[in-house]
Amino acid sequence: MIKLTDLLFEGINDNYLYHDTSLENLLEIIKDNFVLEGQEYISFSRYKNMPNQESYPEFDAKIVVDKNKLKTKYKIEPYVDPLDDEEEEEYSLYSKQSKWFQAEERIKSPVDIKNSIIHIELPNEKIWFDEVSQYIVTSYGNTKSTRLRKKDEPIPVKIKNMFKNILNGLKKNNISYKIR
Repeated sequence: MIKLTDLLFEGINDNYLYHDTSLENLLEIIKDNFVLEGQEYISFSRYKNMPNQESYPEFDAKIVVDKNKLKTKYKIEPYVDPLDDEEEEEYSLYSKQSKWFQAEERIKSPVDIKNSIIHIELPNEKIWFDEVSQYIVTSYGNTKSTRLRKKDEPIPVKIKNMFKNILNGLKKNNISYKIR
């Protein structure tokens, strides 16, 4: 029997932090031995089901990490990401203006998360593949262009093998994962 309190507090755990990323980025993270690199900071959400403004979370991977383990190696800073820079003065660490407003934890980049990973949540492979295989992404230097794949155009090998390569990389590194 499921308790009401379990449902209410699902996803709230003071020791868990969450980092959502695309499967393409997850594959790069695996290749980089689970080191997250960003321009300046790596952001982690305190909330498991934080809405993502930039993508569809059902197609992303969610990396769940142990905050206490990260604290042994890194300084974790609370951070508030306002909706736009002009409104920054109106926000504090404790304000929440909309469902898109993000209060998060951040760590100066790079961050080695390998020994802090609790598990990684992956989307359903078939649903992800059906969605992603419709598109062709082409890169021109730093610019990416996305277009619909023509009916007779083959699915890029990179997309075909991505899920398999991610699972192989997680297994090889003894990283626990769940399929949503």
